[in-house]
Amino acid sequence: KNLLGLVLKTCECVGECADKMLQEVEEEELAGEASTAPLEDLEDGAQTETKQQKDQKRREMLQWISNLHEMGRTVGEGVTNFGILLYPPLDTSKNQEQLEKWLAKKPITTMTATDTDESCSFIPSLGGTTLGLQLEHQLHALSECVENVHEACLLVSGESIQSCMSKEVVDSTARLRKAVKVRCREVEEAMAVWD
Repeated sequence: KNLLGLVLKTCECVGECADKMLQEVEEEELAGEASTAPLEDLEDGAQTETKQQKDQKRREMLQWISNLHEMGRTVGEGVTNFGILLYPPLDTSKNQEQLEKWLAKKPITTMTATDTDESCSFIPSLGGTTLGLQLEHQLHALSECVENVHEACLLVSGESIQSCMSKEVVDSTARLRKAVKVRCREVEEAMAVWD
């Protein structure tokens, strides 16, 4: 529930940045049309390139929002109207074959170390049972989503969009990174007892 809220708030913050960028470009175009002074070819070319760069960055930001939204959809599978996450083992629509396909292409997800958090956490391997694979799949989805918000880099240019994030988003991300690590340990311990 908290992660889905973070995804929505993050999308809102990045969307506001993208809108602000569009408004700046439109204002620059209006100011350029209002100007009666002739521009040199070189200056005009430089202005066009800046407009194109801003437009490209804006498109990348919108694609980043779309990608994050899709990650949030993966995490949100099974959320009820009460906001209670029904973990994938309760999702009977996934069969063993689907989980094995996911296992073959699963990401190697790690939490990156920061100045305040010295330890890196890996998603535990929870065995080959349907229960273990479904739990591992959910942990990967949670981790990938939180890390994407934490890193907040555009895919093509690699440019950081951290400046778009509100303090609320940054604080929530830090809390959820810790929570994912705790959930990984809890699930790993529970699976060890269950086996």
